[in-house]
Amino acid sequence: MLGGHYIHRKRQFRIEQELATEENPYLYRAMPGKERDLMIPITILQMETLEDLLRQNNALTDEKKRQFQNFKNELLKLAQGRPIGKRE
Repeated sequence: MLGGHYIHRKRQFRIEQELATEENPYLYRAMPGKERDLMIPITILQMETLEDLLRQNNALTDEKKRQFQNFKNELLKLAQGRPIGKRE
C-alpha cells in the first residue's frame, strides 16, 4: 500500500510538472533529487571557477561580473525550489 502511494505521488508530480510547463513554457523549476541536489550546485561551482579564471587572466569585465551574478542568483533560486523564468 505504501509503495502504491509512492508510485502515485511520483506520477502526480510528473503530471503537475507537465501541466505547469504547458501553462507557461517559459517558467522553469528544478526537479527534486539529482537535479536540485547535484546538478545545480555543480553548475554554481563551475561558474565560480570560470569567474576566478577570468579574474586571474584579467579578462573579467563589469558586464561579465553582472552576468555571472545574475545567473548565480537564478541558480540559487532553483536550488531553493523556487521557479525562475518569465511569466506571461
